Amino acid sequence: HTLGIAATLHQFRHRFATATYAACGDIRVVQELMGHASPTTTAVYAAWSREVAHRAVSAAAALTG
Repeated sequence: HTLGIAATLHQFRHRFATATYAACGDIRVVQELMGHASPTTTAVYAAWSREVAHRAVSAAAALTG
């Protein structure tokens, strides 16, 4: 805060985890980078996207024909 940054360290950590998950899509990678014991903890940091969910369901439907 003395540098004029309003964000907290936790907010930076959350942003890092969210951006990393968005870049790789692998919750286990993010889990390891964050040092979490459980992917359940890491899932809190993973942003959920309706658009990505829609694409996933469409891809699955295409596979099952």
